[in-house]
Amino acid sequence: MKKIITLFLFIFSVGALVPGLALADIPPIPNPNPTPQCSNLYWIDNTNKTCESSKQFCGAYAYLGLQTFSNQQDCLNAANPKISYNFGTVTLRNGSRGEAVKELQRFLNQSVNWGLVVDGKLGPKTIEVIRTWQRDNGLVADGLVGAKTKAKMNASVQ
Repeated sequence: MKKIITLFLFIFSVGALVPGLALADIPPIPNPNPTPQCSNLYWIDNTNKTCESSKQFCGAYAYLGLQTFSNQQDCLNAANPKISYNFGTVTLRNGSRGEAVKELQRFLNQSVNWGLVVDGKLGPKTIEVIRTWQRDNGLVADGLVGAKTKAKMNASVQ
C-alpha cells in the first residue's frame, strides 16, 4: 500500500510538471477476484409492498432503498410487517392522558386520517373519531377504548 501511495504521489507530482501526463494514464490495479460473486436474492418492490421472486445479483450493487433477502419468508415478513399499537391496559375515556392516548391518536390518524393532533389528551374531537371508528367496525360506538376496541384496532392493522 505504501508503494502505491508513493507511486501515486510521484506520478501526481511529475504529472504537474510534465504536460500531457494525467492520472488517467495510470493503469488500473488488477482485481484479485475478477469473477463477481453472485447470489439469488428476493427483494421488496416498494411500489406495491410485495416480495418479488428470486433474482441473481452479481457484484456490488447499491440501489437506494433496495432491501434484499436470502429467503422468501424473510422477504415476506419485511414486506408486510406486523404492526401493533400499545394502547395501555386501562380503558381510555374522555379526559385520559399519556402515551397510550398518543398511540391511539397515531392509530386513528393512520386508519381514518382525520388529522388529530397527537398530544396525548383524549378530548371531544378524539372521542368523535373513536365513535366513528367503532361504528364503522361493528362495535358499540360509546367512545370508550376498552379491551374489545383495542383488540379490534390491533386486528385491523395485521
